[in-house]
Amino acid sequence: MVNVVVGERALHASLAELLQRCGWKVESFHAASQFLANKSFGAPSCAVLDIESLELDWFALHERMNALAMLPIIFAAGRKDVAG
Repeated sequence: MVNVVVGERALHASLAELLQRCGWKVESFHAASQFLANKSFGAPSCAVLDIESLELDWFALHERMNALAMLPIIFAAGRKDVAG
């Protein structure tokens, strides 16, 4: 299971479709708060998070997610120079 958390609609749809075509089961969320509120962390999964569209600080989000479950996270950005 790959959890896609991307706010920008076109990028979200493209990424979800690409992952599905590669054989992955995809669960989609358009906001980090939606992901945290609606996700059960029982099944093996990972998350792809667009740090530019997150309404939460991505370091804080990482800590919250680790408190809930040890979930592999891929942070993605559309730019090369993302301030941390």
